[in-house]
Amino acid sequence: TTLFRSPEKESSVHLLFETTDASNPNQLHRLSEWITQNPSAIAFLARGAYLNKRGQLLRGSAPTSDTPALNLDLMAAVHLRASTDLQQAIKLDPRLLPAYTHLLEVAKYSPKLKIDTGKLLSSATRRHPLAFAPRKRYLDLLSPAWGGSLNAMERFAQSFDSVAKSNPLLWTLRAEVHYEKAESLPKSEARQKAVELTAALRYANYGRFYESRAQAYLALNQLGDAIADLERCALGESELVKGQSEPQTSCKTLLASTRSTALAAPRTEGKSQQGEKK
Repeated sequence: TTLFRSPEKESSVHLLFETTDASNPNQLHRLSEWITQNPSAIAFLARGAYLNKRGQLLRGSAPTSDTPALNLDLMAAVHLRASTDLQQAIKLDPRLLPAYTHLLEVAKYSPKLKIDTGKLLSSATRRHPLAFAPRKRYLDLLSPAWGGSLNAMERFAQSFDSVAKSNPLLWTLRAEVHYEKAESLPKSEARQKAVELTAALRYANYGRFYESRAQAYLALNQLGDAIADLERCALGESELVKGQSEPQTSCKTLLASTRSTALAAPRTEGKSQQGEKK
């Protein structure tokens, strides 16, 4: 657990408990055998992490309103077991940071379990003041999509500025708040959306930020700016923040269509195509 004291190594350690194949039901038997032979904190964490991801897999990725009740019930049952394992891992070794992170994720998907997320985060950061992962999960819980608000997200992201000086990765949480603000705006507010995404990019060069800002520029007919953003996204600059991987975007496809549009546009519209200087 000394690894968790290093911000540079935190992501790698968490990754160890993200690689279990949740689609393989046989993994549960193997993990249960491990606990029977050696009921250690690590063993309970491994099974709890598997059950967390397994529950999410059974639920599916559709919005709650479009998810069958049976899927939600299956997830809740699996997450109850996950919660028990993860709490046992913390009881055996309170320094085990990934256990807090996974338990916060369980709380996000299964709120009926009534997990005290504030207390959980406080416990995690008291033992690991520079921790990123549990703070990121807690910020997710505060988003409007999960019953929170943009104001709550902003207050939380500003609450650990002094700590962020020692772990710059924490600044990326400020970026997530700006991104949420941008995504909450209606299409008619494309200019303000671009402003919020520019603010987000000051903290983290994630591909989805470039892609989203490019879409705002397209709505403003600033084709040159849109192409520049899509080129950066397509070149794989979504991983400029060390240790943080991002999902693949549709930048390459959108870039090709935007270039075609730019080539077909009348030359007299050059000023609007290039957009404003940033």
